Amino acid sequence: MRSLAGSLINIVQGDQWEDLRAPATSIPIRGNTGDPGDDTDGSLLFDKDTNEQIAIIYQMPHGWDRGNVRFHAHWAKSTAASGTVWWQERHRIWDNNAVTPDWSAWASATGVSLTVGADTKMRISSFPEWSMSGMKGSCMISVQLRRNASASGAVTGSPTDSYAADVRLWEADCHYKMDVGSITEVPTY
Repeated sequence: MRSLAGSLINIVQGDQWEDLRAPATSIPIRGNTGDPGDDTDGSLLFDKDTNEQIAIIYQMPHGWDRGNVRFHAHWAKSTAASGTVWWQERHRIWDNNAVTPDWSAWASATGVSLTVGADTKMRISSFPEWSMSGMKGSCMISVQLRRNASASGAVTGSPTDSYAADVRLWEADCHYKMDVGSITEVPTY
């Protein structure tokens, strides 16, 4: 349910997208399975020879329109060598006053903003959209993101990670459509 002001702005302006951000400098790297390294510029470095992962927790803002969410990873190669990179995520989503659910299955990135070539340009990998059906404002999302360095593509059509150096993670974020905000301090819708 949108506020009256949110509905009016939406009629005039249309849907608005916003980022729920987790810059690499704010992501804890201790205590995870296969901790990535950290570089002097604050980025996280995911190794070629080890499956390394991070964990991120988001709280959906009051201004979220209660629609589905799209997760993205902003990253770059650390050298200008050729090869592909295989990113995967799994998540769990729960509402206020609910028990934390089990993890989803690992999902592979389904798109990338720029063809992966022999360069160090920043890219954005996107993943399948997450259903937020029935969730209220201030619900929680817990995400694990990993580079699946062991993916060899041995089976025809299976993903491959063939880039032989570290991959640099700049940020991991959720895209959501927004409203103006909630009428009450603790959202009930």
